[in-house]
Amino acid sequence: MSKKTNKTAQELKAERVEYCKANPKTCLFNKVIWIGAIVVVIVALTLPDNENKQDAKKEVIITLGDYKNLTENQKLDVIQNGTFEHKLDDILANDYYNCMGDFAYQKNKDLLYLDVLQWCTNEYKNNYQSFLSHINEYKIRLSANYSVGYNQDIENIKNKKKTQAIQLVKKKEKQDYLNRDKSLSVKKYKTIREVLANTLDSFNEEQNTLEIYNEKYFRLSPTYVDGTLKQVLLEDEMRAFIDGVFRTFIHSDKNEIKILIVPALIDYNPYKIKKFNQELAFTMTITREKAIRTAQILLKINSLDELVEVKKIGNDIYTPWSNTMQRARYNDQGNPTLNTFFSVLVKE
Repeated sequence: MSKKTNKTAQELKAERVEYCKANPKTCLFNKVIWIGAIVVVIVALTLPDNENKQDAKKEVIITLGDYKNLTENQKLDVIQNGTFEHKLDDILANDYYNCMGDFAYQKNKDLLYLDVLQWCTNEYKNNYQSFLSHINEYKIRLSANYSVGYNQDIENIKNKKKTQAIQLVKKKEKQDYLNRDKSLSVKKYKTIREVLANTLDSFNEEQNTLEIYNEKYFRLSPTYVDGTLKQVLLEDEMRAFIDGVFRTFIHSDKNEIKILIVPALIDYNPYKIKKFNQELAFTMTITREKAIRTAQILLKINSLDELVEVKKIGNDIYTPWSNTMQRARYNDQGNPTLNTFFSVLVKE
């Protein structure tokens, strides 16, 4: 779907800025721009060199399938110039490009482009090593001749990229440590709503993936689409529970919480929850003491604050999970692994 416009790129950008100022909750600067379930991006047309590309940009509603049909140069241009409020530098744009190439190969073509790009943004913020490990599998498979051993070649490429990502993350951690602002500290909140609204990007009350019953009891609903493997869904449930537990205890003084985990089957375009999967739902109560003891034993920490990093960007303070915590949130980031950490955490 598209609509023609005679407006210049500068005029479109100005309109977008004004919209963002008037609608701060639905349009986030320096992040992916969301407008409900319909998202608008600027896509450049392929034109001869002697034509003015700036005046020929147009607005489109783009799905992952639309993105896959663009040329490789157009894909990179959309990411670098047309998606974020500011142009991305070449290195970061290429990292997003690789991330989108992996999701383009793995995910349903009917998903909205910016919804998928948000997954890349979440990785960039919360799991930088995974973000750097993407190889753009969609591009690789299109550009290479398939052979019997080609899948093994893909695995070799993935392993090499993962090794490079580990090295880059270690280098970045060392530099971040040297450049750290010792005046920064983990922010604490008074209410459970403030904690969850400010620390859990994947859950919110507007989309009904978060419901707060009282100051010690809330629901988190990891979302999935038809065809999602059960193992993937179970891992999302465990990760949601762990995130809810540790974000609460890190960012508040609460000593006990109760969490209901109910996966939500969703439709995209437009977004809606089709049903809550009660068969996989579970409720657990956990104390601060148990959470601390589990983290101390399995992650070798002294304080829960060690499970997050404290970063300042502009006037905003961010606390993404530390690499130490990622070992408890995923099964491929090293020991103790998600499965082991969850099992110990909930064991009575």
